[in-house]
Amino acid sequence: MNPFMILFLTGTVAPDNFPLTLGKHSPGGVRYLIGKLDDVRIYNRALHDSEIEQLFMKEILM
Repeated sequence: MNPFMILFLTGTVAPDNFPLTLGKHSPGGVRYLIGKLDDVRIYNRALHDSEIEQLFMKEILM
């Protein structure tokens, strides 16, 4: 069993006056993530495939 789950999302975050919330889904009712988020990163640009691979491999080797 692989203990890692990796999710990469691309897109834009619309600027507003609300805080960024992770682990909560609210359309049609509020649902929360059951579990833990670890090593969350937000970049101001899209990462190249090789950069993502480099980051992933660095974490595995640590």
